[in-house]
Amino acid sequence: ALTDEALRMRLRDTPVGERQSWSGVAEQTAAVYDGLLARKRRRSMRPRPRLACITPLPPNPSGVADYSYRLLAELAEYCPVDAFFDDLFGDVEAPSGVVAEPIWKFPARDAARDGYDQVLYCLGNSEFHAAALSLLPRRPGVVLAHDVRLMGAYWWISLRRHPHIPPLIFYDALHAMYEGLPPSLGEQGGITIEEADQFDVYMARRAIAAADRFLVHSRHAAELAARDAWAGQADKIQAVPFACPAPEEFERPSARTREPLVATFGIVSPVKQVSKIVEAFAVACRDVPEAVLAIVGRPVEPGERDRYLRHAEALGIGGRVRVTGAVEPAEYRSWLASASVAVQLRDYAHGESAASVMECLAAGVPTIVTRIGAAAELPDSCVVKVDREVRAETLGAEIGSLLDDNARCDELRKAGIEYARENSFARAAEALYKILAEEAQVRGRTLAA
Repeated sequence: ALTDEALRMRLRDTPVGERQSWSGVAEQTAAVYDGLLARKRRRSMRPRPRLACITPLPPNPSGVADYSYRLLAELAEYCPVDAFFDDLFGDVEAPSGVVAEPIWKFPARDAARDGYDQVLYCLGNSEFHAAALSLLPRRPGVVLAHDVRLMGAYWWISLRRHPHIPPLIFYDALHAMYEGLPPSLGEQGGITIEEADQFDVYMARRAIAAADRFLVHSRHAAELAARDAWAGQADKIQAVPFACPAPEEFERPSARTREPLVATFGIVSPVKQVSKIVEAFAVACRDVPEAVLAIVGRPVEPGERDRYLRHAEALGIGGRVRVTGAVEPAEYRSWLASASVAVQLRDYAHGESAASVMECLAAGVPTIVTRIGAAAELPDSCVVKVDREVRAETLGAEIGSLLDDNARCDELRKAGIEYARENSFARAAEALYKILAEEAQVRGRTLAA
């Protein structure tokens, strides 16, 4: 057209038809709409009711991931389930029939379905929950909180390492939630457990406000959440059962092992009072010198394993203490099945429920727990409870007493297994599904299959 003058003139002089005018296009568009309106109205064909669950899944090294895997397998019996996970930590495994996708795909999937009929957030206090905590205010749903204290998740968001999370400054989030805090609190980008206790900070209140329901696993957790909630929000908080694995997963030896085995299970950290357990075991060894102590789980801090081994050496029991470090699930179950007594202590409780305690009960292991938090609510028939400040001498005597009392251990074993059966994942899923369905109905949705 730049070099052929005749072509250029022809193009310039060719008139645009009426169909290409603004009025012509508008008339044609309106005619299409009129035709559609004249058609017989058809029933809307919405997709089948479906639940979205925002949660970590295995192999993420998170207790919530393992719990959610079992829970979703049972929820999928009631309605179709899509799981959304934070792919910053790699791919995951989902139960059969559950579709798992990265969390950044959730908004598009939600929009394509004209909104999921219900959204469930499984929240904890680690990096695996930062993306979910960030999404919650933008897409409310039901929260299943495995921790009431959420400072760790907010701290992770503030690191700005995630491409799909809007930036957040920890200091600003902290002081927006709580008035009257010292101006210097949180200036370093976080606060300590001691500071949080001093100023009664949990950082759950924003999640409670955004949630349709805020579910926890114990009366203790519900009390903490209600204390942290903003005015008018506490009625959203409700306790639901914390599930136990099936006793059939743990095959106990037919005869007692050659050496009595005392063990503590789960993540190894100072909050579990592991040093006190080592000292108490040294006391128990006076009456049961052939006993062995196993510390089974992943240490949180570098050097933790060596510290406990050095402690055992100093107490003269170095040859009778094993610190396994992280183990595969099959080995973990093997230790559980072989344990004569489990000691599951805590130094403080912030609303969490210990899956390791539930595993001990399901495996039929006589278990000693600290009388605080959710553990204090367990029936006295299936656990032995000690005070948080229990002395190593007293704890050691309790361990030795159990090792020497087969009849008492049998009673604890039977009661623990019965409790596990009564609080199965199937029953926990049934209770949770009823709440999810009720909340969906409030919004004019349904979760019926």
